[in-house]
Amino acid sequence: MAASLADAGFPVVIPEYARQPGDPDRSLGDLRLLLDDLPTRLGGEGVTLAGHSAGGHLALVLAATAPAVVSGVLALAPVADLVDADQADLDNGAVRDFLGGPAWLRGDMDPVRLPRPSVPVRLLHGMTDRLVPIRLSETYSARQKVPLAALAGVGHFELIDPLSPAWPAVLAELRSLEASRVLNGGRDR
Repeated sequence: MAASLADAGFPVVIPEYARQPGDPDRSLGDLRLLLDDLPTRLGGEGVTLAGHSAGGHLALVLAATAPAVVSGVLALAPVADLVDADQADLDNGAVRDFLGGPAWLRGDMDPVRLPRPSVPVRLLHGMTDRLVPIRLSETYSARQKVPLAALAGVGHFELIDPLSPAWPAVLAELRSLEASRVLNGGRDR
C-alpha cells in the first residue's frame, strides 16, 4: 500500500508508535510527537492522515484533537464508534484491551463523541465488511456531518489492497483531500 501511494505521488510516512494495552494515551502521544515534526521534514504546511481500521480510529481522534498540522483525514473502515464496537465485542475485546476498560469511560478517545474536526474528513467503508461493521462509520458520518462512501462488494481489507477494485476510490479520496488542502488552506470542509 505504501509503495502504491508513493508511486501515485503521495509522500508516505508509516509511523511506529507504542501499542501498550490499556494505555491509549501513550499511542496518541507518540503520534502527536511525530505530527509536530512531520511538516518540517516533508517541506509542507499540513499533513493528510490516512488510517485503516484501528489506524482509522487514531486518525479520527487526531483530527479532532491534534495540533494544526493535520490538514485532512481519510479513514478507511475506521473503528469510529468505540462504545458500539465495545458492546459488539469486536475482535474479541480489542477495544477494552486498547483502552484498559469499557469504552464509555473514555469519551476522549471515541471519535463519534469528540468535537467535530475542523479539517476535511472522508470515510470509506466496505458494505460487506465483517470485521468492522459499516454502521460504525454511518454513525460517525451522521453525527459529525462528514461524507461516507459506502463501497458495494468491498470487505475490510480490500481498502488497503492496491490490486483491489476499491483502490481507485482510495486514491480519488486522497486526491480530493489534497486538492481541498491546496485550495482552502486545509481548514474548510
